[in-house]
Amino acid sequence: MKHNIFTSLLMGLEILALLFVFAGCPSPVDSPNIPEEIPTGEIEQAADPGTGETPVDPGHGDEEPGEKPKDPPEIPAPDITGFSFLSSNLTYQTAGAGTVAGSFSAIQGGTAPFVFTLEIEEGAAENDKFEVNGAALKIKGSGLTAGVYRAHLQVQDSKGKVFNKAVEFRVSVPSQMINMITVPGGAYQIKESDSPSPQLVTKTVTGFKMAETETTQELWTAVMGYNPSIYINNSLGPVDHLNWYDAITFCNRLSIAMGKTPVYAIDGIDFRTITYEQIPTELSTASIIDLWNSVTINSAADGYRLPGKYEWFWASMGADSDNPGAVNETGYLKAYAGASGTNSAGINDYAWPNITTHPVGLLLPNELGFFDMTGNAAEWFWELIDQYASQNHYLSGFTGMYITYTSSTDGRFRTNGMNGIRLACNL
Repeated sequence: MKHNIFTSLLMGLEILALLFVFAGCPSPVDSPNIPEEIPTGEIEQAADPGTGETPVDPGHGDEEPGEKPKDPPEIPAPDITGFSFLSSNLTYQTAGAGTVAGSFSAIQGGTAPFVFTLEIEEGAAENDKFEVNGAALKIKGSGLTAGVYRAHLQVQDSKGKVFNKAVEFRVSVPSQMINMITVPGGAYQIKESDSPSPQLVTKTVTGFKMAETETTQELWTAVMGYNPSIYINNSLGPVDHLNWYDAITFCNRLSIAMGKTPVYAIDGIDFRTITYEQIPTELSTASIIDLWNSVTINSAADGYRLPGKYEWFWASMGADSDNPGAVNETGYLKAYAGASGTNSAGINDYAWPNITTHPVGLLLPNELGFFDMTGNAAEWFWELIDQYASQNHYLSGFTGMYITYTSSTDGRFRTNGMNGIRLACNL
């Protein structure tokens, strides 16, 4: 009985040993408790169970042993590509020394901080009028007249990057200083006085606008920066002592100041920056005179201009006020602008005697509301009459009779101290 029990136990151990062999495990009897030897060299890393990829070696790649890690490539500093300029809303009355003409902002690119200066290489003459204070452009000197001004600026950042830019701003005149009256279109009869035998002719005029008064010394000085008048009795008196070239220059300068398209163009003449010395006089050379006499007109421009002589006559006689829509056949017979007929009584209510000039707008206006169409200063026309007047530009109203016009030996120059200007423009 004991033998059978021992035999059964021995057989059980043999069966258990066979099970360990088939399972790939050493027999608890045959495997000594000695740790398996780990091979030397690189350790093969197992794949990431999540991605299946083998992690990158955290070493230094291709670097030689002991070599320092390479610095990342340096990123170049960004260039300055622009900035904004916000101009102030200035008139000639507010554009005095120390006034801020505009400010700089919204710099594109570059590296702060930024420093603004006036550019030395460009626009030196124009830059003389300005100074830079921080992010502001200021007016220096005695202030600015009406017009468009350009400042050449430079901005530099902390990395030495530089950007140059020219900025513009406008100095205007108050709109109430330029009161324009609409003149309707129509037709009228007139005797032309620039021919040997004046004939009664019918002229047709398209509607336009003309200034209520003659241009004052105040307005002229605000735009041109000087007063050529010899009758300096009041800033509201008409500017005088003008030649025809002065007149067209003023028209263009005022147009530019008020943001309108200039009417007149002369090759090589920049009316934005023109100076008094550049305007022709009777002492100018023939080549200069020829250049200015080649002036062309932009008939579609909305800027200010001289009235045509037939426009001026039409406005002076009151257009078609007496009989709207009809041809004015009797207007040329009036004794003066504003008269009710051929009788000259009452002329002192409408016209100053031609002894000196007087402030504009003090007497009665004509039917359309125009002052001083007879008397006070004479007024330049646009036309150049060459058939019987040796290529003279004519003046209106100087002799008191609005249907006549006068000229000197050469009517384009300052040979008559009463020469003034009344503005016109298209509708």
